[in-house]
Amino acid sequence: MKIAIDMRPLQTVSRFRGIGAHVRKIVEALAQSCPEHRFILMYAENPDPLDIDFAYPENFTKISIGGKFNNSASFATNWMYDSGRLLKAFDKLEPDLFFCTTFAEMWLPPPRTSVPTAVWVYDIIFFKFPEIYGRNLRNNFKRSLWRKKLEHAVHADIVIVSSNSVKNELCEETTCPLDKVHVIPLGVEPKYFNHEPDEANRKLNLPERFALFIGGLDPRKNLARTIEAYAIAAKDSELPMLVVAGKIADDKNIREIESRIEALGLGDKIVFTGFVSNELLPSLYAAAEFLLFPSLSEGFGLPVIEAMAAGSPVLTSNISSMPEVAGDCAILIEPYSIESIADGIKQLVSQPARKDKMLECGRERAKSFSWEKSARKLVEIFENRMV
Repeated sequence: MKIAIDMRPLQTVSRFRGIGAHVRKIVEALAQSCPEHRFILMYAENPDPLDIDFAYPENFTKISIGGKFNNSASFATNWMYDSGRLLKAFDKLEPDLFFCTTFAEMWLPPPRTSVPTAVWVYDIIFFKFPEIYGRNLRNNFKRSLWRKKLEHAVHADIVIVSSNSVKNELCEETTCPLDKVHVIPLGVEPKYFNHEPDEANRKLNLPERFALFIGGLDPRKNLARTIEAYAIAAKDSELPMLVVAGKIADDKNIREIESRIEALGLGDKIVFTGFVSNELLPSLYAAAEFLLFPSLSEGFGLPVIEAMAAGSPVLTSNISSMPEVAGDCAILIEPYSIESIADGIKQLVSQPARKDKMLECGRERAKSFSWEKSARKLVEIFENRMV
C-alpha cells in the first residue's frame, strides 16, 4: 500500500501536547516495523516539525503540501483551504489510503475524494466540556460547523480511538455505530523502563523528595482540586513537595492558582517546572515518589503507564479511560471530590507495603503497552480495509 499520513500536528501547538507525542511515536513505530508498505509524510510549510531529528527508512517520503497551518485562522477558512491542499496532493500522489492523525485540529478531505480515509479521534472534550474548551462553540454557526466536522470524521472509512471509553462517548454523541470504531491502545517507550532519576534532578533543579503532577494548567487535568486536596492531606501526613510539570501560560489561570496556593500556605511546597521535554520525562517520573493524575477526562492517559513503567506509584481517576489503562495497579479516586483525592494521597504516603505492590503491578502492566503493537494493529486495520 501507499499510505499518506498527515504530520502537521508535529508543527502546531499540538507538539507540546499528548497529540504531538502520539503522532510522532506511532509513525516512528511504523518506520521501525512496517517495511512492506510505502508511507508519504505530509507537512505544512511551518518550520521545525517535532520529528525533525528522526531518520526515516527508504520506504518513507517527506513532502510539503504547501501553506502554513494556522491554528488561529477561522474554522471555515482552515477547512476550505486545507481541503483544497489535500485534494491537490491526492491528485499528485495517488495514495491508496489517507491517515488523518487527529480530527480536532486537522481537516478531513471532502467526501467527493475517492481516497479511503482513516481518522484517529483522541477524545471529544469540546463537546464534553464546552464551558472550558468551547470558544469555538459559543454561537450557533460555530457549533453547527463543529458538529458537522465531528459527523464528517465518523463517516470516514476507518475510525480509530485509543480507548473503549472514547469509543462509547463518540458513538453516544454521533451516528457512528459501535462496530465501525477500532480501539488501538497507545504505547510506552522502552526508555521508561531504563532511566536515570538524577538527570531530571540536575536539569530541573528538583527538590529531594516530591510528588509529581502532570498537565500544567489545563483545567481538565484538575490542578485546582489537587492543590486543595494536597493541603487537606498535609494536615494529617508528612508530604513531599509537589512538582507541577506542564506548559504554563502567563494568564488568569496561573494567577488564580498562585493566589490559592498562597491562601493555603503552600507557597514553599509547590514547584512549577514548565514544559518538560520528552527526553527528561522518564527520569522525572522515576525521581517522583508518586504520580498524581486525577484528570476529569482522557482519551487514553499516557502518563499513567509511563509512570508505571518508570517505577512510580500512580493515583488516578475512576472515570473516563483511566481505570481501563491503570487496571488494578493504581489508587483510583473520584476526581470531582477533593476529599477523595486527599484520601488517596494519604494512602500513598501511609501504606508503604501497598506502594511496593503497586510498583510491581504497574511495571508488569506497562509492559503490555508498546508502540510497535499499536503500529502493527493500525496497519492490520488498513490492510483489512484494502482487501
